[in-house]
Amino acid sequence: MEITESNYNIFERAMEITGVEYNVMWTEAENLEGYMFDDSVLNIIEDLIMEIDRLKEVNEDLIKDRDENYELKKFNPYDEYGVSERDFF
Repeated sequence: MEITESNYNIFERAMEITGVEYNVMWTEAENLEGYMFDDSVLNIIEDLIMEIDRLKEVNEDLIKDRDENYELKKFNPYDEYGVSERDFF
Protein backbone atom coordinates (compact mmCIF):
# COMPACT_ATOMS: atom_id res chain seq x y z
CA MET A 1 0.00 0.00 0.00
CA GLU A 2 1.28 3.41 -0.90
CA ILE A 3 1.48 5.96 1.91
CA THR A 4 1.22 9.58 0.81
CA GLU A 5 0.54 12.90 2.43
CA SER A 6 -3.14 12.60 1.51
CA ASN A 7 -3.71 9.28 3.33
CA TYR A 8 -1.13 9.54 6.13
CA ASN A 9 -3.71 11.06 8.51
CA ILE A 10 -5.78 7.87 8.34
CA PHE A 11 -2.70 5.78 9.03
CA GLU A 12 -1.71 8.06 11.92
CA ARG A 13 -5.19 7.89 13.43
CA ALA A 14 -5.12 4.08 13.30
CA MET A 15 -1.84 4.17 15.23
CA GLU A 16 -3.42 6.45 17.87
CA ILE A 17 -6.45 4.19 18.27
CA THR A 18 -4.50 0.94 18.52
CA GLY A 19 -1.46 2.33 20.33
CA VAL A 20 0.84 0.42 17.98
CA GLU A 21 3.63 1.79 15.78
CA TYR A 22 3.39 0.26 12.31
CA ASN A 23 6.35 0.05 9.96
CA VAL A 24 6.34 2.26 6.92
CA MET A 25 9.10 1.99 4.35
CA TRP A 26 9.72 5.66 3.66
CA THR A 27 11.02 6.64 0.24
CA GLU A 28 10.83 10.34 1.10
CA ALA A 29 10.03 10.82 4.77
CA GLU A 30 10.06 14.61 4.48
CA ASN A 31 7.26 14.50 1.91
CA LEU A 32 5.41 11.65 3.65
CA GLU A 33 5.90 9.24 0.77
CA GLY A 34 6.39 5.56 1.40
CA TYR A 35 4.72 2.19 1.32
CA MET A 36 3.58 -0.66 3.53
CA PHE A 37 3.47 -4.35 2.87
CA ASP A 38 0.05 -5.98 2.58
CA ASP A 39 0.54 -8.00 5.77
CA SER A 40 1.15 -4.77 7.71
CA VAL A 41 -2.12 -3.34 6.42
CA LEU A 42 -3.85 -6.57 7.45
CA ASN A 43 -2.32 -6.22 10.94
CA ILE A 44 -3.72 -2.69 11.20
CA ILE A 45 -7.19 -3.94 10.27
CA GLU A 46 -6.97 -6.80 12.78
CA ASP A 47 -5.86 -4.41 15.55
CA LEU A 48 -8.72 -2.02 14.76
CA ILE A 49 -11.24 -4.88 14.85
CA MET A 50 -9.86 -6.01 18.23
CA GLU A 51 -10.23 -2.44 19.53
CA ILE A 52 -13.83 -2.31 18.29
CA ASP A 53 -14.59 -5.60 20.04
CA ARG A 54 -12.97 -4.34 23.26
CA LEU A 55 -15.02 -1.15 23.18
CA LYS A 56 -18.23 -3.11 22.51
CA GLU A 57 -17.50 -5.25 25.56
CA VAL A 58 -16.87 -2.15 27.71
CA ASN A 59 -20.14 -0.65 26.48
CA GLU A 60 -22.06 -3.85 27.22
CA ASP A 61 -20.56 -3.94 30.73
CA LEU A 62 -21.58 -0.33 31.36
CA ILE A 63 -25.13 -1.00 30.16
CA LYS A 64 -25.36 -4.11 32.33
CA ASP A 65 -24.02 -2.19 35.34
CA ARG A 66 -26.53 0.59 34.75
CA ASP A 67 -29.44 -1.82 34.42
CA GLU A 68 -28.48 -3.79 37.54
CA ASN A 69 -27.45 -0.98 39.90
CA TYR A 70 -29.32 2.18 39.04
CA GLU A 71 -32.96 3.08 39.26
CA LEU A 72 -34.75 6.03 37.81
CA LYS A 73 -34.88 8.94 40.20
CA LYS A 74 -38.50 9.59 41.15
CA PHE A 75 -39.43 13.22 41.42
CA ASN A 76 -42.48 15.40 41.54
CA PRO A 77 -42.33 17.73 38.51
CA TYR A 78 -44.33 20.39 40.34
CA ASP A 79 -41.76 20.53 43.15
CA GLU A 80 -38.91 20.27 40.68
CA TYR A 81 -40.05 23.34 38.73
CA GLY A 82 -41.29 25.27 41.74
CA VAL A 83 -44.97 25.48 40.79
CA SER A 84 -48.13 24.43 42.58
CA GLU A 85 -50.16 21.52 41.33
CA ARG A 86 -53.34 23.49 42.15
CA ASP A 87 -52.42 26.04 39.48
CA PHE A 88 -53.15 23.49 36.75
CA PHE A 89 -56.50 22.11 37.88
